[in-house]
Amino acid sequence: TDKILFTLTRISSRERYKGYDKVLQAMAKIRVKNPAIHYVLAGSYDIEEKAYIDALVKKRDLTKNISMPGYIPDEEVANHFAIADMYVMPSMKEGFGIVFIEAMYYGLPVIAGNLDGSVDALCNGRLGLLVNPFDVNEIQAAIEKILADRNAYNPNKELLMKNFSYTTYKNNLENILYATAHA
Repeated sequence: TDKILFTLTRISSRERYKGYDKVLQAMAKIRVKNPAIHYVLAGSYDIEEKAYIDALVKKRDLTKNISMPGYIPDEEVANHFAIADMYVMPSMKEGFGIVFIEAMYYGLPVIAGNLDGSVDALCNGRLGLLVNPFDVNEIQAAIEKILADRNAYNPNKELLMKNFSYTTYKNNLENILYATAHA
């Protein structure tokens, strides 16, 4: 059966730091041993970036291994997480990356970049794999680790909720507001 990599992000020629181009380069190598691998790259995109991605896909002969559904309505996002085997977005300039929390909430192993706010969302690598977003070989190795043993990389739900649940956010905000009011 197909193994599905999933990225949900804004796909913009002005924001080419999300790392999906590096994932495509890794896919070309992985496909040699894993022809049933498929990459779903979802999110709104501009025409210039779609042309750039199409050229990369063609150059690497990945036409059968990628889908770009475009914008996904909120009510369909959970279904996309459900069909995926992992979430991968080795970004270089992500502020925090709520989408990583969302992917882990749905039980997906996550691969993220180690140079930006993604590190915080993955609790310094305790909730997922952090990779150098400029290193295609490192991205490839992380994908192959999850393909070999997904269960070993499933996020720890208890740690996830301890750090990122609504209650945790609410308590942290209340503490900040209290400290500010009593400073």
